[in-house]
Amino acid sequence: MVGLGVALAGYATWGVIVRYQATHAPITQALPPAAQTVTQAVGRPDETPIKPGTSYQVPADQPRQITMPTIGAQGYIQRVGQLPDGAIAVPTNTYLAGWYVDGPKPGDEGVAVLDGHLQGSYGPGIFTKLSQIAPGAEFTIEYGDGSRRHFRTKTITTYVLAEASRHLFDRLPGVSNQINLVTCAGDFDRGQGTYKERVIVAAERIMDL
Repeated sequence: MVGLGVALAGYATWGVIVRYQATHAPITQALPPAAQTVTQAVGRPDETPIKPGTSYQVPADQPRQITMPTIGAQGYIQRVGQLPDGAIAVPTNTYLAGWYVDGPKPGDEGVAVLDGHLQGSYGPGIFTKLSQIAPGAEFTIEYGDGSRRHFRTKTITTYVLAEASRHLFDRLPGVSNQINLVTCAGDFDRGQGTYKERVIVAAERIMDL
């Protein structure tokens, strides 16, 4: 029994260490260079919180930060591309959103795509409350030059994982400048290592204030 107690104590201590390492990485690791584009699968994203005001410089014409006050979401925007299998990559940190660089920029004509984590192993992700956003809610995306583009949500739709990829770039009728925000939903499938559903929030650009 003493041996078992020692073993359990050691396991608990190791768990604390692993959690600390996952949530307290150096800021240079938690917030990669703005020019970097994620094109490889992220097995376990970093969960180090990135405080607003942390230095993160991007080109003037690149999206830098998203702020969604009605669901309490705010975070910097990382460049993401395609994985070798053709899927869109996800951010390397749970507190970052990912802009799909092979599509339009947020606010430009067409359908831009931003993805983000629902949660990590130890806490919520940037889009943990995305499914709770209401139609008509407004949010902003700040660019590298300090300008802001404003959006208003139109639809919130949940798809099973197998169908979600076909709807990532769905365009709303009559909307020329659209952004689709994407995150996970539903139950976690341990066999697949991912969630069984995806939420896609479609929003239109509105007049800049």
